[in-house]
Amino acid sequence: MFNLKSILLSRDSVACIFIVAAAAILDALDITSGSTLVACVVVSYLLIDDVKTKFLTDRFSTSNLKDEKKNFETTTTTYVFATIALGVASAIIDPSDTPDPFETSYFIGIPILIALVLSPLLSLLIGSIRFSKDKNARVLRASKKIEKKSKPKFAFYFSGGDLETPMHYLVWKKYLDGLDTPYVIVLRERKHLAFFQTKEYEDIPVLLVTSGKGIGDIIPASVSTIFYANNGFKNLELINARPELRHVQLLHGDSDKPSSYSPVVRCYTDLFVSGQMAIDRYAANGVSLNHVLTTVVGRPQTEDIKVVEDRGQKDEITIAYMPTWLGYHEEARFSSLEQSPQIIRDVLNHDFGAKVHILFKAHPMSYKDPNAAVYFDQIKEAIAASPKNTAEIVDINVDAITLFNRSDVLIADISSVVIDFLYSKKPYLITNPNNFDLNDLSRYPCTQGGYLLTPAADNVIASLEEAFGSDRLKDLRTTRLRNYAFGDSHMKPGQLFKQEALAIINREQ
Repeated sequence: MFNLKSILLSRDSVACIFIVAAAAILDALDITSGSTLVACVVVSYLLIDDVKTKFLTDRFSTSNLKDEKKNFETTTTTYVFATIALGVASAIIDPSDTPDPFETSYFIGIPILIALVLSPLLSLLIGSIRFSKDKNARVLRASKKIEKKSKPKFAFYFSGGDLETPMHYLVWKKYLDGLDTPYVIVLRERKHLAFFQTKEYEDIPVLLVTSGKGIGDIIPASVSTIFYANNGFKNLELINARPELRHVQLLHGDSDKPSSYSPVVRCYTDLFVSGQMAIDRYAANGVSLNHVLTTVVGRPQTEDIKVVEDRGQKDEITIAYMPTWLGYHEEARFSSLEQSPQIIRDVLNHDFGAKVHILFKAHPMSYKDPNAAVYFDQIKEAIAASPKNTAEIVDINVDAITLFNRSDVLIADISSVVIDFLYSKKPYLITNPNNFDLNDLSRYPCTQGGYLLTPAADNVIASLEEAFGSDRLKDLRTTRLRNYAFGDSHMKPGQLFKQEALAIINREQ
């Protein structure tokens, strides 16, 4: 429902209260005549935009935003003009013609002024009821309009209740757009709709479906394929509702973490993976893919990563330190965030012969850690106290590839960051807060090409010096492991994805 409290306490509403109160007093005391008309016009135009904006922000659940706005404006404008008419009627009755100035103004003018204030709110209430009625019917109408206008051939489905932005869509947006095929986005959480109402995304057709009931009917008939980028539990509602469609899981990153070998992928008809490493990872963790069409498409997102064959000698060495987040489950807790102040302090206080600069960027979800603020304060103290080397805490909105290209070496946890960085051919260090032994590490192939830190990370200096110097893991990392991770390493990144995606989308029905 709409937030009545936010409407009443808005700046415009408070201003309106003063306006109508002043008008009521002036007319009631026979100081002026017709103040209600003035108040009516001013208040109406102040409130209509405020009410309309809040209504549209809270209530829209379809992508045909322009049509819905027009309908709402018509409804609201009707009430506004009705209010103005009441104001005119009130102004015609001149309080100066009556012996007691309170007789007419009080019993006629004041109720009209009250109606004046309430009419936009009444419009909001009626509009809310009207647009809330039969939500699926409204979304279905929007779906039909989208189908008629653009005939989308595939859909991107996104559900992420724990995310503030549709970040998983953004991971793939460039490459979905690159298919040069019309598509529609299906959202499941209302909070993500506002993102697509910005100028940059307003032309992308979007359907917001907050209820799983009838979700299968919402998908335009022209759509043959649904792409997903996470294993959200709401995905199953569409998969079960439309089993005849191709349901393709892309995931939003490739890593050795449990999310990249979850058995949930068996619910989809297709699974796109970066390379053979991903396929073997499922098998190594007991996840059979016999009933899923698994296709190697490479990692299109690596196209902007600069590949460095020979680093040479440098006067300044840049280290990107990018710890992952804590995770919801014990088996996924690879984060070294708790160790980060000490790791940064040790590196800053050591003389490597060349100046060192650290780019520290924590995973966006790390900021939900109750102790995150403490760690960041400790890092800031270490930076301030550094005698020679420098560091900076990078804004969470800076993308990982920007840091990859600025850095000479990476420090990271077991995560997709490591595998993406592997494409650059530059050395990396992997933290080991869980004290994995060699048998454990066989389940995490990305560790083969990196310098493994101890659980206490007390060998970080020695590991960095080796990475800067002899780099004994270079051949393993830049040839076998890189080709193992990226099935398109012999092609331009994104080319194989486009080829395989279009083959599914354009298949004969």
